[in-house]
This record gives sequence, C-alpha cells and structure tokens, in this order.
Amino acid sequence: MDESVFVVERSSSSIVKYWHEDRFVLNATPLFESAGYYKACHINSRLRDFVAAESQNLTVPDVNVMLEVLTQRKPLLEAESCAAQNRLLLEFLKHLLQQKKEQQEQIVKDISMIESDIEEVIEKLEGVHKRCPTSEDVERRVSGASEMLDQL
Repeated sequence: MDESVFVVERSSSSIVKYWHEDRFVLNATPLFESAGYYKACHINSRLRDFVAAESQNLTVPDVNVMLEVLTQRKPLLEAESCAAQNRLLLEFLKHLLQQKKEQQEQIVKDISMIESDIEEVIEKLEGVHKRCPTSEDVERRVSGASEMLDQL
C-alpha cells in the first residue's frame, strides 16, 4: 500500500474514503477489496483486457448496445459519486466544526484563566501600593525633613 494513501472508511455501499496527498479523496469503487486486497484498478485492467480481446468478435449492434448501456450508466455513476463526495464533505465539515468548537471551549477557558490571573495581579499591586508610600508621601517627608534640617 502506498504510504501516501490510506483508507479512512469503507461503507456498505462500497464507497471508500481515503486520504491522499493532504486531502480526502473519494473512490466510487473499493480501493481495496476485502478478499485479497487487490486494487480496483486491477478490476479495470481485467475489464479492459476482456474488451480488447473480445472486440474483434463484436458487431456494430453489440457496440451500439454497449454504448447505450454505458451512456445510461455514466450519469448514474457521476450522480452517485457526487452524492458520495458531498456526504464525505459533510462528514469532514461536521468533524471540523466539532474540532473548532473544542478549540473555542479551550480558548474560553484560557481567557477565563488569564482574566483571573489579571485580577489577582491587580489585587497584589493594590496591596503593594497600600503598603508603599506614594510619590506625594515621599515628597512630603523629604520637604519635612529639609525643613527640620533648616531649623537646626
């Protein structure tokens, strides 16, 4: 299995979601079959080989029938693929929303803790200010001391 590809989920409808090159990719056929773990491209290769081998035996009506069947099947497959991609996108967005909500909760907790710390520091500063003289007190003491020295 390629290191850049790993299966995320396989649903009952054979829709496989996998991570590839930093993004989710959806494959309408199983990426890995449960029995034998062969890739879907192996199935496509066998079909291609069969058609190539049997193409010499096909008549125009046979080809017309095949084209009609394939023409009818293609929009259905495209619609199924689109729906599956949208389901995958919805799941991804729900997961992303949940992660962001969890991050938001953590940020709210962090903000609350920081606000609490700020209040505590303000209280400590107020306590220090109450115990320490202000610049006005120091000026009064200095001028009082200088007057006393002048009187001596």
